[in-house]
Amino acid sequence: LGVKANVGGVAISMILLILSKELLAKKGYLPQVTQFGVLYWSGMYIPIVVAMSAGQNVVAALSGGMLGLIVSIASLIGTVLVIRYLNRISGD
Repeated sequence: LGVKANVGGVAISMILLILSKELLAKKGYLPQVTQFGVLYWSGMYIPIVVAMSAGQNVVAALSGGMLGLIVSIASLIGTVLVIRYLNRISGD
């Protein structure tokens, strides 16, 4: 991913957390509130890793010079135009 962080260690921790939650929930040792907390953090894992890698991509793009900046602005404008078009045809 190019991320200067221990993403693999976090992934293993998340897998162990989810597996232990399932085991403890089946045996009735885990309160419902704690189960929701585990689900919340497991849902947050992917966006956090994506944000970390996106931050690295921005640094790489800016160090790439003017072409990286032009492509970034063009993709932003393209995204805005596509969203406006989709909103218009959906009737919202």
